[in-house]
Amino acid sequence: MDAGDDKMSYNILIDDMIQDLGGCGRFQWATSIIGQSSKIISAWSMLAMTFNGQQPNFMCRSANQEYSMTSEKSFDNMCSPDNITECAGYVFNGDMNTVVSEWNLVCNTKWIAAFITTIQMFGMLIGCFISGHFADILCRKPTFFLSLLILIAFNVIAYFSVNWQMYSAIRFILGIGMGFFLTVHYNIMTEFALTRWRPRIVAVPAWAFEAGLFALAAWALKDWKNLHLATAAIGVPFLLTYCIVQESARWLVTKGRYEDAEKVFYTIAKINGKPKPDTSKIMKEASKTDCFKTSVHYTALHLFRTRELIKTTIGLLFIWMSVSYSYYGLTFGINSLSGDLFLNMFMMNMIETPACFLVMYFVNRFGRKYCCMFFFMFTGACGIVVGIIQYVEQLPTVCTIHQEELEE
Repeated sequence: MDAGDDKMSYNILIDDMIQDLGGCGRFQWATSIIGQSSKIISAWSMLAMTFNGQQPNFMCRSANQEYSMTSEKSFDNMCSPDNITECAGYVFNGDMNTVVSEWNLVCNTKWIAAFITTIQMFGMLIGCFISGHFADILCRKPTFFLSLLILIAFNVIAYFSVNWQMYSAIRFILGIGMGFFLTVHYNIMTEFALTRWRPRIVAVPAWAFEAGLFALAAWALKDWKNLHLATAAIGVPFLLTYCIVQESARWLVTKGRYEDAEKVFYTIAKINGKPKPDTSKIMKEASKTDCFKTSVHYTALHLFRTRELIKTTIGLLFIWMSVSYSYYGLTFGINSLSGDLFLNMFMMNMIETPACFLVMYFVNRFGRKYCCMFFFMFTGACGIVVGIIQYVEQLPTVCTIHQEELEE
């Protein structure tokens, strides 16, 4: 039996052990609830710029003009009005307080709000890239709670930002925290679950629900600083779950930490109300695999070692790039939609809930590959239809403008 067969053998034994310990018992439910509900701090941190980057209506103020509510003019969003020779500052509508109104990020500095979002996403890229290495070297559990600490601490620090440069740096670190969390929290939930339960655990529409709650919070608070404090406060209780969340038994066995793995199995048995299991067979099988006792550490470069891995990696990179462009493009561009901002934010996120429940069934019924192909083809077809509709609607306007140009 080679190393690969040994690895497969003790992983199968671990699955059998989890089945004997209740399969989907109280421990699995508790771990999944913690993993999914704690996602709220990542969701709120991620989507913060959908509100924080909004531009309230504003008007230009001349150097000799004193603004008061009794002499309020219309907020025309004009950078250089005809009746003002020099714009000394801007007055914003008081309906909401965003980073745009906080630091006058309009007109020549309008690009900064989008730049802050870009900085955040770049931080997330770095966080996703390095968090896998952290989880493999330092364990899943410490990495998971480190991500929570980063998100809580820097949401508090964001409240005290004095300029957009400082805020950009904080958004970068928050992006790293989001990358850590989104990479590791799936391991926390799925490595204690049987194969048939994993799609159901992952497909729970927690993100959609929590993002919808963010829209409600933004509507209620209408202040970017208070939103950061609310995000930090809502994440603090999850630090108290440190004693409930267990380190991955699979990871412990792989690293040769058999005594620690036994303690985890005993804890699961106790919580699920099962007798103390005999783990000797798993440990004996795992001990045959000498390659897992070496100091070899897998990196992202291993994803390009074989032709099959290269094909799979490039395919998944393309898929995730497409998903990111679609979801975050719509989410961060929510202000381009007509209608109420907060209602649009709420509906944009809640609309994905039905699809999540469909995935729970379809993945186990038809497999991951075919479900992925179907939903991507459906999304692509919808995108084409939307593009055609927009073209048809704009065609009369374009023709009219062209006709006027010819007549001139």
